[in-house]
Formats: sequence, structure tokens, C-alpha cells
Amino acid sequence: MGKVLTMCSTYQRPELFLRMAESYNKTAKSIEARLAAYVSYEDTKIEEYKKLVLPKNVSIEYGPKKTMCGVLNYFSCEKYRDYQYYSEVNDDHVFVTEGWDIKMMNAIDIKYNGVSIAYGKTESLPTATMHGAKLVHGLGYFFPPQYLHMLLDLWIIEIDAATKIMTYVPDVLVDHRHPVFKKAEWDATYQNGEDELKISGEIHKDWLANKKTENIKRIKELISENSFIPISKLPSIDEPITCFMTTYERVNLLKRTIDSYLSTTVRPAKLFIFDDGSSNFTEIIDIVSKIPEAIIIRSKKNQGCANSVITAIEHLFKQGAKKLLILDSDCLFADQWWIKTNEIINRLDMNKSIVCLFNARVHKHIQSPIEGLVHKEMIGGLGMILSKKIHFAYIEKIKLTRQGITGWDGKLCRFALMDRTAIFACSPSMLQHTGSKLGTHCKVDPIECIADDFAGEPLPGIIPIPKHIQERIDFTSYLGFPKSQQAYEEEHPPAVNPHIKHPERKPQL
Repeated sequence: MGKVLTMCSTYQRPELFLRMAESYNKTAKSIEARLAAYVSYEDTKIEEYKKLVLPKNVSIEYGPKKTMCGVLNYFSCEKYRDYQYYSEVNDDHVFVTEGWDIKMMNAIDIKYNGVSIAYGKTESLPTATMHGAKLVHGLGYFFPPQYLHMLLDLWIIEIDAATKIMTYVPDVLVDHRHPVFKKAEWDATYQNGEDELKISGEIHKDWLANKKTENIKRIKELISENSFIPISKLPSIDEPITCFMTTYERVNLLKRTIDSYLSTTVRPAKLFIFDDGSSNFTEIIDIVSKIPEAIIIRSKKNQGCANSVITAIEHLFKQGAKKLLILDSDCLFADQWWIKTNEIINRLDMNKSIVCLFNARVHKHIQSPIEGLVHKEMIGGLGMILSKKIHFAYIEKIKLTRQGITGWDGKLCRFALMDRTAIFACSPSMLQHTGSKLGTHCKVDPIECIADDFAGEPLPGIIPIPKHIQERIDFTSYLGFPKSQQAYEEEHPPAVNPHIKHPERKPQL
């Protein structure tokens, strides 16, 4: 967790400032949190400010008169440039939520890789916002320097409408005790603000006419610039399951995948996307940057699909990942895919199991005992959930195997089945493959022959499973992991066709 500076311009309100500072001290929980305030030499109550007994993480600087906007820009872009997050607060705010700073920093990290603005509950427009340093220092200001105090919230609303840069943190409350909300009495400071409203209105109109387009263009550039990082800069990972996707060249398929991903209601906090040296990387950035929680990692040269996936897996585990969900850039998502993924992980011992949200790769297929289904011998899977333990048990074998199955996932599943490791295929599938006819898969790949009850419109040529058949299929289909070799042979007699060996009687999708 980085350093966060909260900034306040206070005027003639030492008692309100102290109330705010004490609430800040009680609720800010990050180790390097600091509150810096600014009081003008012209303030008639300056001596009262100097007599305040402040918490140790709160300080006041005295100097020439500055606008509120000037104070925020001075602290964030001049005096305290070594912070990773900057928040603004007025002396009439009261911090209510314990740990509000950590919650808002986490929200900023997730959206656009830190180029974002977080805000909590509000009775009107956003106030007491927190900005990522990448945004502040990239723009060169916390708020545009031509503004004074009033209508800065309108500036935020305008840039958010064009860039979606705001991130709402609903469980954070920084209470604005303002007369408009009937939480305070009008005083001279409030009246000064009202008096400057007309001037601020003219400033905002001028910004709309002359600076808005330029500001929004720069913010979009910052989002794009910060959307990808070298693999050496991968952040540490502490989520229980880490989701990642690999990409290479195929922008049409990728666009379809990203649109499907964004249409789902519940998604991971972060999605790592590894690009394998695409020549059209600018197009890929434009597509992927629509995902606020995406962290894009670019390889300088193409490694090939299998090597790209293995490289991503090893780096993510090195950074602390516990379990990985491995996605392709040519799939569609069922609406409940992330919820179901977490349900599966909570049910199964992932150190003894492999799960595929959709068994996209099959080697051979025979007719199922249930009419209308295909009984398949799986050798790989789209949407594979993989533990660190299983990965390291097989990675050297995978790297050394040159002949036969070419995909890393096919090799992994083949070795796992040999060891009687449990492999599960999700039923109904949470993902659907779109790559057979549009990508590099052959046109007769059984991917396109699978009857699937995908939650949404199926692709042309894929027949949904009838309801009466689906009712006879468990949520997951079990493919191995018996107690002993003898038990395995008793439960899985040889197939009728001597060239087909399948470890399970039950049909699986």
C-alpha cells in the first residue's frame, strides 16, 4: 500500500478544522497517511490555529494567501510529490468510515491501473475525492489552476462523462456538514464562496469552451500510457484467485471477448492481460482499456501461445498468486461465470483438482449414453483453474514434451489424468469458445460440435442442450482421481473401441 496525502485549505475555522483533523486521525488506517493543511497569513484567526493541539500525522503550513485550488496543486505537485495518492477535504467535512483511505486507494488501484478518482457516499456532487498520483502528476495539477474553489465538482463530472475516470466507493462516508444539507449554519466563509460563484461560473464556461477537449485528450492518453506495464513491474498479488488472459493479434475476436466480459454483472477485482508481442498493439490497447480493472503486460517479442501462457503463469505465481483462472482471448462469458468460479473453488480441493469452465479442447469423442450428447476424452480446457502446486508438479514435463499434443493445457491434462488427478468440466459451461472458424483452430475441431447450454445466444451451428437432458447432468462432471489403481479399473472398464480410452463413464461437457 502506497503513501496517501490528504490536503485541506482552511480559513477562519480552527474549531471545524480540529474536528475534521481528529476524525481523520481516528479513521485513517494506512501506515503512511498524512493530513497537510494550509492557513493564510491573512487569516484573522491564525493565532488560534497555531494553538491547536493536533494529532502527530497532521500538520499546518502558513504562507501567502492561495485559492483552495492553488493549495491543492501546491501540496500535490510541488511540496509533496513523493505520494502515490492525494485526497482533498474541506474543514467542514467529518471522516466517518474507518479505513476509508485504504478502501479508496484500493479502488484507485483497480481502475485504469491508478489513473482514476475515487469518491464515497455523497448527498450531491462528489466531494472529498482521492486522486491517483499518476493522474495528478500526469496532468500537472490536482485541479485545473484557473479554478478558485467553487464548481470544481462540475469539472470532475465533465471529465468523467468523457473518460469514466471516477470510481465510486459506496461503503465510504466522509460527511460534508454544509448548510445546504442543513448540517451547519451559514458563516462568513460560506458567504465568500457564494459571492465568488458568479466568477467561478465564468471560469467553468471558459474551461468548457477552451480547455475541455485538451484536458480530456490528455486524460485518455494517461489512461492508455498507464494501461500496460512490463512484466518486471507486475504488482504483488493477494487475491484468492487471479484471473488472466493472453492475447495475440486477433483484434476482432478480442473485441468480441472484451464486449462479452464487460456485459457480465460480477467480475474479478483485477484482470491481467498478457499481450504476446502483437504488431497491432495500439488497437489492442484501445479495446482492452475499456476494462477499468485491466492490467496489461506487453511482451516485446512473440513467444508463441504455449510459451506466452507458461510465462504468464510463472510470473503471476512468483508475485504471490495462489490460484489462477486462465482465459483465452476468443471466448464469450456467461453472466454468472465469476460467481460460479468462486463457488467451484470453495467446493473443491484445488491442490488435487483441475477445473475447466468449458472443455474446449478434446482429442476423441464417442456417442454418449445420454441421447443428444457427445462423450469426450478431454485433453485440455478453456477457462482452466490451476493451483500453484499442480502447476509446479507438471511444468517441467510440459516443457520437455515436444511431440503429440501441442497445447500446454493439453499436455497438463494428459499428465494429470495419468496420475489420476481429478479434472472437472463445468456443466453448464461458463465460457464458450468462438475461435474455431474465425481463428486458428481447424474447421472440424469438435469445439464447434459440442452441444452447449451457454447462458446467452449460442453461436451459429451450436445446438443448445435440451432441458430434459441438462437436468440429468451434475454441475461438474468427474473424470478421475479414484482411491487406487484397482478402484480405477473397476469403475472404468475398457471402452468398446480399443483405440479410445476414456477415464469416465459419465458424459461431460
